[in-house]
Amino acid sequence: MPVFWLFLASLNKKLIMKNKHYFSSFIVLSVLLLSACKNDPKEEVINDSNKSRTVVQKERPAPSAEKIKLNNSIMVKVMATPELKTFTSCLVTAGMIDTFLKEEGPFTILAPSNSAFEKLEKEKYNALFNQTNKDVFEKVIKTHIVEGMIDSVTLVQDIKKNGSTKLTTLSGVVLTATMDGNEIVIKDPQGTIAIIGKSDIKGQNGVLHIIDTVLNID
Repeated sequence: MPVFWLFLASLNKKLIMKNKHYFSSFIVLSVLLLSACKNDPKEEVINDSNKSRTVVQKERPAPSAEKIKLNNSIMVKVMATPELKTFTSCLVTAGMIDTFLKEEGPFTILAPSNSAFEKLEKEKYNALFNQTNKDVFEKVIKTHIVEGMIDSVTLVQDIKKNGSTKLTTLSGVVLTATMDGNEIVIKDPQGTIAIIGKSDIKGQNGVLHIIDTVLNID
Protein backbone atom coordinates (compact mmCIF):
# COMPACT_ATOMS: atom_id res chain seq x y z
CA MET A 1 0.00 0.00 0.00
CA PRO A 2 2.71 2.58 -0.84
CA VAL A 3 0.20 5.13 -2.15
CA PHE A 4 -1.78 4.96 1.11
CA TRP A 5 1.34 5.59 3.19
CA LEU A 6 2.28 8.55 0.99
CA PHE A 7 -1.19 9.94 1.59
CA LEU A 8 -0.83 9.59 5.37
CA ALA A 9 2.55 11.30 5.24
CA SER A 10 1.06 14.21 3.29
CA LEU A 11 -1.64 15.01 5.86
CA ASN A 12 -1.42 18.21 7.87
CA LYS A 13 0.43 16.75 10.85
CA LYS A 14 0.19 19.99 12.81
CA LEU A 15 -3.60 19.87 12.76
CA ILE A 16 -3.79 16.19 13.63
CA MET A 17 -1.31 16.27 16.51
CA LYS A 18 -3.15 19.14 18.22
CA ASN A 19 -5.58 16.55 19.55
CA LYS A 20 -4.01 13.20 20.42
CA HIS A 21 -7.36 11.54 21.15
CA TYR A 22 -8.60 12.14 17.63
CA PHE A 23 -5.19 11.23 16.23
CA SER A 24 -5.52 7.84 17.95
CA SER A 25 -8.90 7.35 16.27
CA PHE A 26 -7.28 8.20 12.96
CA ILE A 27 -4.57 5.59 13.53
CA VAL A 28 -7.21 2.95 14.32
CA LEU A 29 -8.98 3.81 11.07
CA SER A 30 -5.71 3.58 9.15
CA VAL A 31 -4.87 0.17 10.63
CA LEU A 32 -8.31 -1.15 9.75
CA LEU A 33 -7.95 0.17 6.23
CA LEU A 34 -4.59 -1.48 5.76
CA SER A 35 -5.92 -4.73 7.18
CA ALA A 36 -8.87 -4.63 4.81
CA CYS A 37 -6.64 -3.98 1.81
CA LYS A 38 -3.93 -6.63 2.37
CA ASN A 39 -2.82 -8.68 -0.61
CA ASP A 40 -4.01 -12.25 -0.92
CA PRO A 41 -1.91 -14.59 1.25
CA LYS A 42 0.52 -16.77 -0.66
CA GLU A 43 2.30 -20.01 0.19
CA GLU A 44 5.68 -20.94 -1.30
CA VAL A 45 6.11 -24.59 -2.30
CA ILE A 46 9.46 -26.14 -3.30
CA ASN A 47 9.45 -28.88 -5.95
CA ASP A 48 12.12 -31.33 -4.71
CA SER A 49 12.71 -32.90 -8.15
CA ASN A 50 14.23 -29.81 -9.76
CA LYS A 51 14.55 -27.47 -6.79
CA SER A 52 12.32 -24.95 -8.55
CA ARG A 53 10.05 -22.70 -6.54
CA THR A 54 6.41 -22.20 -7.22
CA VAL A 55 3.90 -19.97 -5.49
CA VAL A 56 0.53 -21.39 -4.64
CA GLN A 57 -2.33 -18.98 -3.97
CA LYS A 58 -4.19 -19.73 -0.78
CA GLU A 59 -7.91 -19.24 -0.71
CA ARG A 60 -8.60 -15.78 0.64
CA PRO A 61 -11.16 -15.68 3.47
CA ALA A 62 -14.33 -13.74 2.74
CA PRO A 63 -14.15 -10.18 4.12
CA SER A 64 -16.23 -9.51 7.20
CA ALA A 65 -19.29 -7.29 7.05
CA GLU A 66 -17.40 -4.74 9.15
CA LYS A 67 -14.52 -4.56 6.66
CA ILE A 68 -16.89 -4.27 3.71
CA LYS A 69 -18.67 -1.40 5.43
CA LEU A 70 -15.37 0.29 6.30
CA ASN A 71 -14.00 0.02 2.78
CA ASN A 72 -17.13 1.69 1.41
CA SER A 73 -17.39 4.37 4.10
CA ILE A 74 -17.67 7.99 2.98
CA MET A 75 -14.73 8.70 5.33
CA VAL A 76 -12.55 6.42 3.20
CA LYS A 77 -13.67 8.35 0.09
CA VAL A 78 -12.61 11.61 1.71
CA MET A 79 -9.24 10.16 2.75
CA ALA A 80 -8.61 8.76 -0.73
CA THR A 81 -9.18 12.12 -2.44
CA PRO A 82 -5.82 13.95 -2.72
CA GLU A 83 -7.34 17.44 -2.99
CA LEU A 84 -9.02 16.96 0.41
CA LYS A 85 -6.02 16.29 2.66
CA THR A 86 -6.56 19.54 4.63
CA PHE A 87 -10.25 18.79 5.10
CA THR A 88 -9.37 15.25 6.20
CA SER A 89 -7.07 16.69 8.86
CA CYS A 90 -9.89 19.01 9.95
CA LEU A 91 -12.28 16.07 10.34
CA VAL A 92 -9.71 14.31 12.53
CA THR A 93 -9.15 17.40 14.68
CA ALA A 94 -12.90 18.02 15.00
CA GLY A 95 -13.48 14.42 16.09
CA MET A 96 -15.74 13.63 13.15
CA ILE A 97 -14.22 10.25 12.22
CA ASP A 98 -16.51 8.31 14.54
CA THR A 99 -19.51 10.13 13.07
CA PHE A 100 -18.81 8.63 9.66
CA LEU A 101 -17.69 5.20 10.88
CA LYS A 102 -20.14 4.41 13.68
CA GLU A 103 -23.26 6.28 12.62
CA GLU A 104 -25.29 4.88 9.76
CA GLY A 105 -25.93 8.20 8.05
CA PRO A 106 -26.26 8.82 5.23
CA PHE A 107 -24.38 12.12 5.05
CA THR A 108 -23.78 14.64 2.32
CA ILE A 109 -20.33 16.25 2.61
CA LEU A 110 -19.54 19.56 0.95
CA ALA A 111 -15.78 19.34 1.34
CA PRO A 112 -13.60 22.41 0.70
CA SER A 113 -10.57 21.61 -1.43
CA ASN A 114 -7.00 22.24 -0.32
CA SER A 115 -6.97 25.38 -2.47
CA ALA A 116 -10.16 26.58 -0.75
CA PHE A 117 -8.31 26.66 2.57
CA GLU A 118 -5.23 28.20 0.95
CA LYS A 119 -7.18 31.16 -0.42
CA LEU A 120 -8.51 32.13 3.03
CA GLU A 121 -7.17 35.44 4.26
CA LYS A 122 -4.29 34.89 6.66
CA GLU A 123 -6.20 36.42 9.57
CA LYS A 124 -9.22 34.17 9.01
CA TYR A 125 -7.04 31.11 8.49
CA ASN A 126 -5.18 31.69 11.76
CA ALA A 127 -8.43 32.38 13.63
CA LEU A 128 -10.01 29.18 12.29
CA PHE A 129 -7.15 26.94 13.39
CA ASN A 130 -6.55 28.70 16.72
CA GLN A 131 -7.08 26.09 19.45
CA THR A 132 -8.75 28.67 21.68
CA ASN A 133 -11.54 28.78 19.08
CA LYS A 134 -12.26 25.03 19.16
CA ASP A 135 -16.04 25.48 19.21
CA VAL A 136 -15.88 27.83 16.24
CA PHE A 137 -13.64 25.40 14.37
CA GLU A 138 -16.01 22.48 14.94
CA LYS A 139 -19.01 24.57 13.88
CA VAL A 140 -17.29 25.55 10.64
CA ILE A 141 -16.46 21.93 9.82
CA LYS A 142 -19.98 20.71 10.68
CA THR A 143 -21.40 23.44 8.44
CA HIS A 144 -20.02 21.42 5.50
CA ILE A 145 -21.98 18.28 6.44
CA VAL A 146 -25.67 17.65 5.81
CA GLU A 147 -27.75 14.67 6.88
CA GLY A 148 -29.14 12.61 4.01
CA MET A 149 -27.91 11.41 0.62
CA ILE A 150 -28.19 14.45 -1.66
CA ASP A 151 -26.52 13.91 -5.02
CA SER A 152 -26.14 16.54 -7.74
CA VAL A 153 -29.17 15.28 -9.68
CA THR A 154 -31.39 15.75 -6.63
CA LEU A 155 -29.97 19.22 -6.02
CA VAL A 156 -30.55 20.33 -9.61
CA GLN A 157 -34.09 18.93 -9.63
CA ASP A 158 -35.00 20.70 -6.39
CA ILE A 159 -33.47 23.99 -7.54
CA LYS A 160 -35.26 23.90 -10.90
CA LYS A 161 -38.54 23.10 -9.19
CA ASN A 162 -38.33 25.72 -6.43
CA GLY A 163 -35.73 28.21 -7.65
CA SER A 164 -33.45 27.23 -4.76
CA THR A 165 -33.19 24.62 -2.02
CA LYS A 166 -32.20 24.81 1.63
CA LEU A 167 -29.60 22.53 3.23
CA THR A 168 -29.60 22.30 7.03
CA THR A 169 -26.13 21.32 8.22
CA LEU A 170 -24.98 19.45 11.34
CA SER A 171 -24.02 22.81 12.86
CA GLY A 172 -27.56 24.12 12.43
CA VAL A 173 -26.47 26.63 9.80
CA VAL A 174 -28.78 26.66 6.78
CA LEU A 175 -27.12 26.84 3.35
CA THR A 176 -28.88 27.83 0.15
CA ALA A 177 -28.25 26.02 -3.14
CA THR A 178 -28.99 27.70 -6.48
CA MET A 179 -27.90 27.37 -10.10
CA ASP A 180 -25.62 29.69 -12.07
CA GLY A 181 -25.72 28.34 -15.60
CA ASN A 182 -24.67 24.71 -15.26
CA GLU A 183 -22.95 25.23 -11.91
CA ILE A 184 -24.42 24.45 -8.50
CA VAL A 185 -23.82 27.37 -6.14
CA ILE A 186 -23.84 27.03 -2.33
CA LYS A 187 -24.30 30.19 -0.23
CA ASP A 188 -23.98 30.54 3.53
CA PRO A 189 -25.85 33.10 5.73
CA GLN A 190 -22.89 35.51 5.50
CA GLY A 191 -23.25 35.59 1.72
CA THR A 192 -20.11 33.56 1.01
CA ILE A 193 -20.48 31.59 -2.22
CA ALA A 194 -18.95 28.20 -3.08
CA ILE A 195 -19.16 26.32 -6.36
CA ILE A 196 -19.49 22.54 -6.47
CA GLY A 197 -16.77 21.07 -8.66
CA LYS A 198 -16.15 17.33 -8.57
CA SER A 199 -19.34 15.75 -7.30
CA ASP A 200 -21.24 12.54 -6.54
CA ILE A 201 -18.36 10.59 -4.99
CA LYS A 202 -20.51 7.99 -3.27
CA GLY A 203 -19.81 5.76 -0.30
CA GLN A 204 -21.88 3.24 1.61
CA ASN A 205 -23.11 5.89 4.05
CA GLY A 206 -22.99 9.12 2.10
CA VAL A 207 -22.03 11.22 -0.88
CA LEU A 208 -19.15 13.66 -1.31
CA HIS A 209 -19.05 16.93 -3.26
CA ILE A 210 -15.93 19.11 -3.50
CA ILE A 211 -16.39 22.89 -3.22
CA ASP A 212 -13.97 25.72 -3.97
CA THR A 213 -14.56 27.90 -0.89
CA VAL A 214 -14.68 27.41 2.89
CA LEU A 215 -18.13 28.38 4.18
CA ASN A 216 -19.36 29.95 7.44
CA ILE A 217 -16.18 31.92 8.17
CA ASP A 218 -17.12 35.16 9.98
